[in-house]
Amino acid sequence: MHSLRALSTILFAGFAVQTAGLGFISKPGMQVKPYKRELLQDIVTWDEHSIFVHGERVLFYSGEFHPFRLPVPGLWLDVFQKIRALGYTGVSFYVDWALLEGKPGSFSAEGIFAFEPFFEAASKAGIYLLARPGPYINAEVSGGGFPGWLQRVPGIFRNPNPAFENATDLYAKSIGEIIARAQITNGGPVILFQPENEYYDCLDWVDPCPNPIYMQYVEDQFRDAGIVVPYIVNDNNEGNFAPGTKAATDIYGIDNYPLGFDCGSPYTWPANALATYLTETHLENSPTTPFSYIEFQGGSFDPWGGWGFQQCLELVGYQFERVFYKNNFASAVTIFSIYMTYGGTNWGNLGHPGGYTSYDYAAVIKENLMVDREKYSEAKLEANFVVASPAYLTSVPANLSNTSYTTTSRLSVTPLLDDESDTKFYVLRQSYGSKTILIVYGGEGEQHELAVSNGGEGTLSEGDGVQMGKRNGATVLNWSTSSSRRVVQLGCGLTIYILDRNSAYNYWVLKLPNENGLYAPSGQEASTVIVKAGYLMRNATISGDTLNLVGDFNATTDIEVVGGAPNNLATLNVNGQASEFTQDEYGVASTSVSFNPDISVPSLSSLDWKYIDSLPEIKPGYDDSLWRNADLTQSYNDKINITTPVSLLGADYGFLTGTLLFRGHFTANGNEEDIFLETQGGSAFGSSVWIGDTYVGSWAGYDAAANGNDTYTLPNLQSGSEYVITVVVDQQGMDENYVVGENEMKSPRGILRYRLSGHAASDVTWKITGNLHGEDYEDKTRGPLNEGGLYAERQGYHLPGAPIDSWSSSGGPTEGIDSAGIAFYGAELELDLPSGWDVPLSFTFVNSTSANAPGSSAYAYHVQLYVNGFQYGKYKNHIGPQTSFPVPQGIWDYHGTNYIAFALWSLEADGAKVEGLELTVNGTILSGYGDIPMAPMSNWEQRQGAY
Repeated sequence: MHSLRALSTILFAGFAVQTAGLGFISKPGMQVKPYKRELLQDIVTWDEHSIFVHGERVLFYSGEFHPFRLPVPGLWLDVFQKIRALGYTGVSFYVDWALLEGKPGSFSAEGIFAFEPFFEAASKAGIYLLARPGPYINAEVSGGGFPGWLQRVPGIFRNPNPAFENATDLYAKSIGEIIARAQITNGGPVILFQPENEYYDCLDWVDPCPNPIYMQYVEDQFRDAGIVVPYIVNDNNEGNFAPGTKAATDIYGIDNYPLGFDCGSPYTWPANALATYLTETHLENSPTTPFSYIEFQGGSFDPWGGWGFQQCLELVGYQFERVFYKNNFASAVTIFSIYMTYGGTNWGNLGHPGGYTSYDYAAVIKENLMVDREKYSEAKLEANFVVASPAYLTSVPANLSNTSYTTTSRLSVTPLLDDESDTKFYVLRQSYGSKTILIVYGGEGEQHELAVSNGGEGTLSEGDGVQMGKRNGATVLNWSTSSSRRVVQLGCGLTIYILDRNSAYNYWVLKLPNENGLYAPSGQEASTVIVKAGYLMRNATISGDTLNLVGDFNATTDIEVVGGAPNNLATLNVNGQASEFTQDEYGVASTSVSFNPDISVPSLSSLDWKYIDSLPEIKPGYDDSLWRNADLTQSYNDKINITTPVSLLGADYGFLTGTLLFRGHFTANGNEEDIFLETQGGSAFGSSVWIGDTYVGSWAGYDAAANGNDTYTLPNLQSGSEYVITVVVDQQGMDENYVVGENEMKSPRGILRYRLSGHAASDVTWKITGNLHGEDYEDKTRGPLNEGGLYAERQGYHLPGAPIDSWSSSGGPTEGIDSAGIAFYGAELELDLPSGWDVPLSFTFVNSTSANAPGSSAYAYHVQLYVNGFQYGKYKNHIGPQTSFPVPQGIWDYHGTNYIAFALWSLEADGAKVEGLELTVNGTILSGYGDIPMAPMSNWEQRQGAY
């Protein structure tokens, strides 16, 4: 108990917190304010300060995490534990409709798309959940979560429109019932639910906006599916759907990204980004509900051709957390969810066209699951303080003052006054000016004062330089922060460790499990263990005189259990192994962990690579009789009026993801000089064109171009002969649908216009294909978006067990091809990495600007990479910025044979080769997590109807 409270003063010392007494006790059974609607359950309640769970106040301190961006269920607990180790009590999660209903009327949530393991992992880690299934989620995923077949549904989306509303019914019912079974009322971890998402931005002619009739329809869908926990909304701070309004939710919340997403200017924060009006607007919008941030900026997305997430980390790193999170605490936020906390990967074409494969987001946990960012440590310090201070939950912000509590106008103080106890908090900040200010705490040389009422006599048991005295019955400590640790023992039984900020990063608050063996997210009176260690401490348990610690280590590490160990400790186990230890007179137990990695992985150049042509469509005699005839004279997409004789849009024929291919048949008349094509595939897409087997050109694309048009010169054609135009179009996913009325996700993919000189447009008869069988997609294991229309994908050659022995031998993608086309390479790779080690692996590329030698012309190529059948990267040499592609264990088999494959599409006549391709070890971490089961896998089988 005392050790937990001690840490709270350590971690926020620079936050100018004064604590009066040790009475940090929540008050179960407190009366709450009247509700705007009758409650459907009595477990999760709320008043104007916070939510209650089972009558106990809970700070819902949450990080966003999307299970669909980590398709390894065995790693979900790993992420939850890392979030719990931050001190967070909750996780918010989206659901991607497009992955669950790839064909209208056919809903499936099994295997990597099942939610039951996700809920079980949350409960095991001690995490409450906020469920956010949409139906629209944005989230930088294809269509904003809308499945591509919605392009064929008429009318405006996210508005009263029976066609759209009916299209959502099966999804809402199915996912609603799944989440309902995991509500806390059924013993699960879900305590909050958000219907719809960011529903407030519309075109001017959409009136009313947002529409309460539509919102009520969504709310009713989920209530009918069994959702009884409180509804919550993420609004733009204008009071939409706040209690007392039409279609009101139970708890009003806001959505805010104060720095925006300009990673190109990471040291220039927007003017007036630090809001000081939050308390006032909250009281205007929803005075009877807790101040809630349902999404607050935790990082940044980055577009094709962007600056890369490392530069985004400079924009929204630990300095951002210190300034903006503390500003939120000054408004007594008690539902605080940070987007993202673990971003993950846009594997298998699930991303929207505005972003590349990585969704690292510059979040506190890296895409490769490592936590070695100062940002993670800073987030841990802040969360551990507020979570360990129950009096914060009933504190009321007073007016911001520049003078009442300071002697200089250069400082501003917001008091947080608790109306249920004597505890007071004071949030100290630099006053706001016209230039950017970096606010730090616990830094070298800073002066601090801490008062503990009834603290008793103080003894400095370690270090020096701490002044102690008495004032109004309180023990008062004064010190100047240095890199040397100071430890003070107070007569009341409180031990205070005085640290600089960087040293505090190494301290971990580990809540002990409850009587059911679960790490409950609530329970301020729960016992804790405070451990000084290194990289990551996951959890602790005590059994009699035995203490068990579970953690990860990236170096030889000294461990100190500074609070919570049994006084007569007999056994100290670290990751299941007994460790030699000492225990001093104050109960501090010390041990160490040795770190001796011996890790190696094969070189990609040493593999036995096999090659097959993945563009046989341009070869003489190719049979396209099984392709879909492009014969629709009108498009189902009401966003576009086609100008071609027949629709050449992928979604009209059920091809919703990945590469599209077209074959146009015509009879030459000798007057053909050129062909004009306008293609559209989304930002950074590309397209290539052949007549017969003769390459005529490409639209190489660039980062901001969603469509491209060009005129290609044709070779001399023999009059009266039959020819085929082959067009390959890279489909980058559907646009999101953020603005109501714009219907952005209906932006088409395919060929918008064409003109063959010497011919009427109707002289060309077209066929189209994409992924094999379209919406009746083949690979139910990896879902509806993982495969596109490349020949190798249609045959399933990206899957383990593909018949590569019958292919040609090759030097692999680094050898490349010497002409425009699409090559497909496969190889087996053996891994034998030791158990008990976390070894993140990535494919790394070197951006190159020449096809064959330094000084030659720049060239463009695309690569899609696959590991054991999962498409885990889209690399575009001429666009970037991503050059490193992490693939997690569980997709990799760390103890067996792996099948890797690369599709190399050269958009240049001279071909392309993938220079500098390597398999890279990103870290070696001695881990206590345990074995990681493989994600569900299906192997290659001869596909019926493949062409």
